[in-house]
Amino acid sequence: MAYVSEVTDQSFDEFARESGRALAYFYGTDCPICPKVTAAFEKVAGETGDDLRFLKVCILDARETTRRYRILGVPTILLLEDGKEISRMTGAIREEDLKGLTTKVSH
Repeated sequence: MAYVSEVTDQSFDEFARESGRALAYFYGTDCPICPKVTAAFEKVAGETGDDLRFLKVCILDARETTRRYRILGVPTILLLEDGKEISRMTGAIREEDLKGLTTKVSH
């Protein structure tokens, strides 16, 4: 089971590169659809092995990271390999979509 780590600008790079592979979930506290995406993100994390890190990134607490990855809207989920973007999803992301990203990682 993977765990979800809440990260900021100061901790993002360390967490994103620690395992090599990560799903980074960028959200906003005033985003109306983010709570549903958060629930799906946390559920999928609980069902996924330890070979993938799950990172939650509040855009207000990680402004530099948000700029660096050019996050223009929330929610956005990035699939990262050694800190480099492999894939991106934005908007009302469903649990099935997240599972598809985790499958992409394992192949």
